[in-house]
Amino acid sequence: MEEIIFSIIIPCYNLEEYIHNTVNSVLKQTFQNFEIILIDDGSKDNTSKIITEYSKKDSRIKAICKVNEGVSKARNTGVREARGKYIYFLDGDDIVEENLLIRAVEIFKDNNIGIWSFGYRKIINKKKIKYSEDVYNQKIFSSKEFLRLFLNKKVSQCMCSFIVKKELIKKFKFDETLKLGEDLYYQINILLINNIFIYYSSDIFFNYLFRQNSAVNKKSEVIIFDIFDKLSLLNNIMKNKNLELEFNFFKNSMYIYTLKQLGIKGYNNSHEMNRRIKKIRNYILENKTISNGKNRKKLLLFMILNRINYKIVIYIFKILKILKIL
Repeated sequence: MEEIIFSIIIPCYNLEEYIHNTVNSVLKQTFQNFEIILIDDGSKDNTSKIITEYSKKDSRIKAICKVNEGVSKARNTGVREARGKYIYFLDGDDIVEENLLIRAVEIFKDNNIGIWSFGYRKIINKKKIKYSEDVYNQKIFSSKEFLRLFLNKKVSQCMCSFIVKKELIKKFKFDETLKLGEDLYYQINILLINNIFIYYSSDIFFNYLFRQNSAVNKKSEVIIFDIFDKLSLLNNIMKNKNLELEFNFFKNSMYIYTLKQLGIKGYNNSHEMNRRIKKIRNYILENKTISNGKNRKKLLLFMILNRINYKIVIYIFKILKILKIL
C-alpha cells in the first residue's frame, strides 16, 4: 500500500453552506497523495450527510460523525485517525490554494524541517487582508527563533497556515477544556519543542473566511479569559528560554485585543467578568515587557490603554465599532 503523505483534518459544525467549497479546494490539489478526515461535531444541519456522501465517492475521504464535544476534541480525533506523514489542520469554511501540497512536498524534501509555516489572507465582506512577512520569506528558524518572532508579532501564523510532521505532534493534544484560544495554545506548545526547525514562506496558500455568525464571533463571555490562565502555566518555561519579556508583550497584546472584542461584540458585565479583567490587567502592569522594531509604537499604545479604566477602553472600542472605524 502506498504511503499517505498528507492528512488533512477538517472539523465541521453546521457548515452545510461552506463545506463543499472547502473539500473541493483540497480535491483540486495538483498533488493528490493525501487523505481527508472530516469530523462532524454534532451538527444540527446537513453537514453530517454531506461529508458522508463525500466519503462514499472518494476512498481518500473519511467521515466521522460524533456528538458535539468541541473543536479540540474533533481535532484530537482527527490526529488519532491520521495515517499521513504530515498533518494539516483546515477549518470547514476556508479555502486552500491548489498548489499548497505540491509546494509542501518540495519544501519538506529540500529542507530538514519539522514545520512549514506560510502566509494567508483573511476575507471579511470581500475585503482581503494579507498576513505575511516578505522579510522572512524562505528562511529557516529554530523553534525558539520563530517563537520569538511569533510572540513579538513580527510574523503571523494561524491554525491553518502551517503543516507539521506527524511524529512531532502525535503525543500532543489540543486542550479540550478550552473553548476559545485552543488553537493559539496548541501552536505555542508546539513551538516550545526543542531541536525542530521551521521554514517560513510569505506566499499565500490559505484563505480564511471571516463569518459574523461563527462561534468565535458571538457575544463574549467569561470563557474568553480562560486562555490567559493556560498561558500563565508557561511562564516558567518562557523565563528559562529567555523569552519572558516577549511573552509578556504577547499577553499584553492579547489583553488589549480582548478588550476590543468586548467592545465590538458586547459582554456580560458581571462580577466574575470584571474580576478576570482586573486580574489580567494587574499582571500586565506589574510585569516588564518589551517590543522590537515596528511594534514599539504599539507597545506605547498598550501602556497608555493599560493605565485607563478598562471599562472606558471597552467603551472606546464600542464607539469605534458604531462609527465603523473598526
